[in-house]
Amino acid sequence: MVTHDGKNPIISITSPISFGDVVVYPTFIAVSQATVTAEDLTRLGGSANVAIWWGHSDTKRFSMPSKTADTFAIGTVVYWDATNKELTTTSTGKAKAGISMTVKSAVAGNIDCVLTVQ
Repeated sequence: MVTHDGKNPIISITSPISFGDVVVYPTFIAVSQATVTAEDLTRLGGSANVAIWWGHSDTKRFSMPSKTADTFAIGTVVYWDATNKELTTTSTGKAKAGISMTVKSAVAGNIDCVLTVQ
């Protein structure tokens, strides 16, 4: 569940997370704004609240790994492949990540993505 502190969306976590980690929801992704270690979770009683970036709150660009075989244009809708931890143009079975802000041919590399939730 996502709550809000008046400035940022907040999620409650029970597993360690690092700054910049992708948080996958059924139909969209978010990005962690903090690192919470296992030691932090133990000290906090097993859970912690973490601010996230997501499509409703930001137009921030994120440089993220992308599928080598895929080509991207500015404006291409991209999806998060949770198994391979990369952006792809294939939607089947994947959460929508956002919109590509980078042109990339079928070579290895990151693309810039603006997150969206719809």
